[in-house]
Amino acid sequence: MGRCERLWVDERGMVLVISLMILSLLLGTGLGAIVSTQTDLKTTGNLKTGTQAFYLAEAGIEWGKQQVKMSALNPPQATGGTQTLYPGTFTVSFLSPTQLSNLAATVTIRSTGNVGRSAYTVQARVTKLYDLSDAPIGLRGKKAGAKFVGDSFLVDGRDYDPLTGEPARGAGAQFGISVPDGTMKEQVLAGLTDEQKKQITGKGETTPSVEQSDILSSDAVAQLANELCSAPNAVVENIPPSGTLSVSGTTTWGTRTDPELRCINGLVGAGDRIEIGGTFAGVGVLVVRNADLVVVGTFHWEGLILVTGNNVGFRVEGGGDKDLFGSLLVNETSAESGEGTEEIKLQGVIRVRYSSSALQRGARLFPRSSLEIVYRDFPAVVIQNYWRAENY
Repeated sequence: MGRCERLWVDERGMVLVISLMILSLLLGTGLGAIVSTQTDLKTTGNLKTGTQAFYLAEAGIEWGKQQVKMSALNPPQATGGTQTLYPGTFTVSFLSPTQLSNLAATVTIRSTGNVGRSAYTVQARVTKLYDLSDAPIGLRGKKAGAKFVGDSFLVDGRDYDPLTGEPARGAGAQFGISVPDGTMKEQVLAGLTDEQKKQITGKGETTPSVEQSDILSSDAVAQLANELCSAPNAVVENIPPSGTLSVSGTTTWGTRTDPELRCINGLVGAGDRIEIGGTFAGVGVLVVRNADLVVVGTFHWEGLILVTGNNVGFRVEGGGDKDLFGSLLVNETSAESGEGTEEIKLQGVIRVRYSSSALQRGARLFPRSSLEIVYRDFPAVVIQNYWRAENY
């Protein structure tokens, strides 16, 4: 056997070769597993930070809604910026603020969440809706003497459509009566029997629905009344020297297609009053300053009634059906008290029902200058119209 043949059939060292081959194979498999694991970890990490960035962007949208709600302008002029929230940040900007009406505006909120190298941008358009009041009856000022006679009256904080006389579908509710502090709340409750309490309803689980509110302070109501009575479109009338302005017969102060802004002025401390009798209907805004508003006949009003000044009140006397859709605000600015000076007196068939649509109709009469000084005092809600992802 030759030398070459012996080398060819010699099996010495084969175990080493095979071992090296197996080791190489195992090493390659291990390296592949390590690379695959690292890739999976990196992918999982990217997915985690991407998800975190998405939720941070969503948090930015909610933060933006709060900024829109706090803005005291129409349309809202909110300031964007970057906020830190573990484990990253979100950056918010506000685009295309647009006024739709005196009580509505839209704005687009864009928010980008950032975590490490991951970023996610979302965008939402929201509508801000203002209300002129937070209850069908709002009592402000320094006292709230209340008298309720019988149980034929109704104060309802649900949002009514005056066209149908029924609650609007899908609309929220307001308080039945809103007051600025606990003292006034006790004054109102003291004037109610157990049966009468059932006649004052609204949001919340308690009956009667009489709750404290920081919306529309006494000063804001007085300032708003002064601005409205100075408006060029206001029909202004002064109570005569006799102290009583009588409205009788069949009277119309504004319609749904042509609402009116009326202002009735009395003298401070004179005990003046406007007495509405006969058959009366009106749509718009009625402001009574330094005088009582006394309703004695058939009465129908859609919109806002604002009674403000010294020794003032809203009183219902006599027969006939009486309906008010919208809101009544009574703002007593005098601290003096005396017999027969209730800020609110309801008796007979009188129904006071909240209506946002009636208030919106009345808001068309407000000069922009009068609204700019009280937007911060109006109750408002922010509704999201759409949401979409921009990029990530």
